Amino acid sequence: MIVDCHAHLVPPDLLAAIRNDAARFPNVRQIEDGGSLAFAFAGRKPTRPVSKPLSDIPARLAWMSKQGIDRQVVGGWVDMFGYELPGAEAEAWSRLANDCLHSAAKSEPHLVPLATVPLGDGARAAGVLKAAMAAGFPGAMIGTLPRGVGSRLDDADLDPFWQAADETGAIIHIHPSFDAGDARVSVRMHVLLEPRDVDDALVRTGSAKGPGRNAAVPGAVRRNEF
Repeated sequence: MIVDCHAHLVPPDLLAAIRNDAARFPNVRQIEDGGSLAFAFAGRKPTRPVSKPLSDIPARLAWMSKQGIDRQVVGGWVDMFGYELPGAEAEAWSRLANDCLHSAAKSEPHLVPLATVPLGDGARAAGVLKAAMAAGFPGAMIGTLPRGVGSRLDDADLDPFWQAADETGAIIHIHPSFDAGDARVSVRMHVLLEPRDVDDALVRTGSAKGPGRNAAVPGAVRRNEF
């Protein structure tokens, strides 16, 4: 069996739900862009627009078939993780994304979904991860900057999340954050610094003290490859 272990998916149902339920997310500004959407979270600068291939499931499956790929592991799109949102809103945003991703993967068994969690709040992220694992997700994809510039995955308030990953046996795919204003992931140094950013996250988190960290990290994470 051939498995593509790093891909992203923004289900069409998710974009439709976001458009139809905008009032539920007052800190998410939707920006129409050529038939697609970009987002600005909590007053921050806009994301890149969601490219059409991220949502075109039939074209994705046709490409997989042509390449002889049996399964594709799909996380959400990192630009859309919404870590900047306030607690309850961030949790609702992650749960909506997970509902739509789970539904897409359930109807198409070639896709293996990784959940999104509200990583700006360790306790909420733990709760969303546990719910996702109970629903059948094998794990989650997370970004390297849980609270923007200078934040780290070994920050003490993320201990509940790492402990939940350990307890549930979740696979955690650590993905570089894109153009977040941090020198570690600047656009101009994108290719050179992003692998270092993930390595730094792995080393810091694996060596940090805290409940579940040392047990969870070595066997539960996957480094993003280029």
